[in-house]
Amino acid sequence: MNDACVLLGKPNVYGSIFRFEGQASVFYAKEGPCYRCLYAEPPPPDSCVVRRGGVLGVLPGIIGSIQRWRRSS
Repeated sequence: MNDACVLLGKPNVYGSIFRFEGQASVFYAKEGPCYRCLYAEPPPPDSCVVRRGGVLGVLPGIIGSIQRWRRSS
């Protein structure tokens, strides 16, 4: 996703969740670093398995709402 956003000159509105925590951010290569600048290598495939940790039920909706809000502003 990040590479496509950089090539198209679009902001990457990023969100992630893990257990009871969530984060959202905007990476815009025209105005600052992109996602790949921060995380050049992906994590190992088995490092974050939802079956082991789970997520708080409402958290994906909250982070998704924040992403939508950031995209429209």
